[in-house]
Amino acid sequence: MKKENERKKRFTEKLIESQEQERRRIASELHDGLGQQILVIKNRAELAQQQADDPEETRKQLDEIMQSSVVSIRDVRNISHNLRPVHLEKFGLTEAIENLCDQLQRTSKIEWSYHIDDIDETFPENKEINFYRVIQEATNNIQKHSKAKEASVMIRKSETDVKATIWDDGKGFDMTNEKYDQGLGFSGMKERIGTLGGTITMASSHGQGTTIKIIIPK
Repeated sequence: MKKENERKKRFTEKLIESQEQERRRIASELHDGLGQQILVIKNRAELAQQQADDPEETRKQLDEIMQSSVVSIRDVRNISHNLRPVHLEKFGLTEAIENLCDQLQRTSKIEWSYHIDDIDETFPENKEINFYRVIQEATNNIQKHSKAKEASVMIRKSETDVKATIWDDGKGFDMTNEKYDQGLGFSGMKERIGTLGGTITMASSHGQGTTIKIIIPK
């Protein structure tokens, strides 16, 4: 009981820290991204107002305002997506993960492959985000750290469980070094999968890539 209480205490502390980090990230994105774009729009509008007697210059400023508005709309969508993925909200967990993987295929230098079984309504609705975030975190880590040429996401559903495997052929890392988790957020992923009653394991070594396996009993 003492160990369990200590585990819960550590989880609560990590959860609070994670929430604070997320607040700081959102505040930074709002200030540095969206805030700056709105300032640009304001300044361009003032210039257009001052040069109202010059149609060509006014047209130029209005075009700049339009371009800045497009960037601002994109920034708002990105921030909103990071808070709660639109596809998850509208179309379900399966399509949300498929959309994530499709974006990886279209925008990454890594050659991605994926297969996602239909896992809609497999988990409690309020906990689906936990599974999605783990897949998102794992693929982000591959994008940022692995230097891989190939990677894959495989999610299979059987009568007894849901199994997910996220693999890459990248540089790997030394798992005997306790600091490896600091850059990968593995403990947070473990806690999220724990809320679904599942387990998550990671295997990696230098030059041999990394494999993450998740098993969640139904």
